[in-house]
Amino acid sequence: MIINGEIRGKNIVLRSVDEGDSEFIINLRNDDKLTQYIPKITVTIEQQKGWVANQRTILGDYYFLILNRHLSPLGTIGLTGLKNNEIELGRFISRGNAVENLESSLIVCDYVYNVLNVQEIRLEVVKENVNVLSLWRRLGAKDRGESTLGEFETFIMYLF
Repeated sequence: MIINGEIRGKNIVLRSVDEGDSEFIINLRNDDKLTQYIPKITVTIEQQKGWVANQRTILGDYYFLILNRHLSPLGTIGLTGLKNNEIELGRFISRGNAVENLESSLIVCDYVYNVLNVQEIRLEVVKENVNVLSLWRRLGAKDRGESTLGEFETFIMYLF
């Protein structure tokens, strides 16, 4: 699903991902430093473009490109599975600094609560990813269980 325009913060701009972002996304998803806790992808640029084109048509599925204040791409963040007043936040991978990553998270949460009018945000975070766990816990996320995501053990968390 796409949004019209951009969502602007002080240091960050979010906009819907489009097919032209595919090469950046592939490079991001295959960056060893950033993908320690998520699977790498082995797709061509054309395959990624097809995936993005399809994603843009799915109701309740939002995929944002994170840009810095100079409009250089930093990463992605997404919202999926909107139903019963709940949505899952994920697809979060970023080359941004701590302030940019925090602001990206806050902007998306604000969009969920104040634009989509959804009350619960579900997160699935790999247990060993202590930096991301710490970020979400500082923002008020509460543990609600455990699961697995491929080879990873995860915490299921909720923000209200």
